[in-house]
Amino acid sequence: MTNSGRTTRGLWGRRIGFTGGAALAVSLLILLPSAANATPTFTLKAPFSGTTYADEGASFEGCGGNATWAIAPFFNLTNGHAHESVSALTPACKKQYSSTGVYTEAALVTTSFKLATGSHSIKAKWTASFSIDLVASPGKSPQTAYAYDEVYVYGWTYDETNDSYVESTYSSYVDNYTYNGSVVHSFHDVTLWMDINGTYASGHVYYLVTYFAMDVETDASAGHSTASAQVNGGTSGERAALDSIKAS
Repeated sequence: MTNSGRTTRGLWGRRIGFTGGAALAVSLLILLPSAANATPTFTLKAPFSGTTYADEGASFEGCGGNATWAIAPFFNLTNGHAHESVSALTPACKKQYSSTGVYTEAALVTTSFKLATGSHSIKAKWTASFSIDLVASPGKSPQTAYAYDEVYVYGWTYDETNDSYVESTYSSYVDNYTYNGSVVHSFHDVTLWMDINGTYASGHVYYLVTYFAMDVETDASAGHSTASAQVNGGTSGERAALDSIKAS
């Protein structure tokens, strides 16, 4: 099953702290350059100026499982491409329910900008190509299994002047799942939007964070059930391209 369009973050959507690294499993934050002025409205395209952020992590329950990042997340400032790949496996556990959740994300943190006082919309357009491979193998009834993936974009603006955030009012996503059997599919040039509508103040210094992310989850009940989920957005031409950022 596939869906698109939402107003909240994914399971592991994270807010970047500008005074230090967030408490995440693995994180990298390159601190931003000093503030610079920008026009009240603007359009940004590759090559981008700014810094990059990458994060990945996992959680386990029950007997545990395996988390793999075949492609470590990274964002290329020159061409605006994000690459990442993630997978989860929950093996059979005879005595208890088990679950594995894994996430990965690659972000652009823009250089600082200013906006005229009033309401503004900042939109980031991404185009993503990726492949998925989900397998859920429940044991004998009533045993259950579940495999899930979600690919999405998200972001926010950070007001350095008063240390506040305006988060996405809309962000789009694609998700898939199965309780029995496999789902194997390739997605080509899927458009994903992030839209931030907020009120801004003249003279304040802002930064924009926008990121491309993947979540996978696998669950298996006690017994002989197993589940696996993989999303590849990093090899064989698969990637997410940040096409543009527009403020109006």
